[in-house]
Amino acid sequence: VSTQSTGPYTFVNQSLYDTVGECVSAYLEHLLLSPPFSFLRTRIPLDAEPDDATSSVFLSHGALDSERLMVFVPNTGNVIAGMWVRGVCVNSSLDEGSMLPYLNEANARGYSVMLLNPNVRAVGISTPADHILYIYDNLLSKSVCQRIVFVVHEVGGDCMTHLIRLRPDCATRIGAIAFIDSTHSVDETSDVVKQCVARHARCWVTHPYATQNASVPEFKNKYGCDTYSSGQSKKLLTPSVLIRPVFNWLQSIPGLERR
Repeated sequence: VSTQSTGPYTFVNQSLYDTVGECVSAYLEHLLLSPPFSFLRTRIPLDAEPDDATSSVFLSHGALDSERLMVFVPNTGNVIAGMWVRGVCVNSSLDEGSMLPYLNEANARGYSVMLLNPNVRAVGISTPADHILYIYDNLLSKSVCQRIVFVVHEVGGDCMTHLIRLRPDCATRIGAIAFIDSTHSVDETSDVVKQCVARHARCWVTHPYATQNASVPEFKNKYGCDTYSSGQSKKLLTPSVLIRPVFNWLQSIPGLERR
């Protein structure tokens, strides 16, 4: 892979594109582990044997002892912890394709952060839904934070509602859920999920016509919460344009104000 050009990436073939994607993922992970973020990578399962297949989760220092905790749940596919869309990272920039701007904003607002990594399989953790259950049972449930904030992208929304349905006690620990183009639906789910989502969540969707943060009530029955337009017609870029609406909403919630 050449590093001589400073221009945008030019597609040559799928094999090279995948190699560039892997390099970008490795570079993003390097940034997460380095200052100013300095995330700690925690291997899971926590009791894995040396030769076991493992995944990981990334935590800021002291995250489980923090009273302000924000958890990022990514989409499925070729994305790692801290990434929204790998293709956008490759074709555009990390500012648009990764969570780095959100992490900077979370840090500025006094949040500790946990980055889930559900697309890496491990012993006993074979699906993204398994991953979030394991993280809740073994890490989040032990956090001192009583009002955990979740920022959730696409299929991560199904994982989130799966968690609430199977671990209904977690609903009492949720301060807010920001769904971004979530694939979840509250149809045929438990009352606990419906009540939790209605009370604590807001969903933003890609919308070709409505201005940013305009209400789009036609989606409310599906998502079970107030739903708003991203003001963006390109779905791959939706997370990158929502940083201000998401954090402004969180700031408006009693008990979650910036301290």
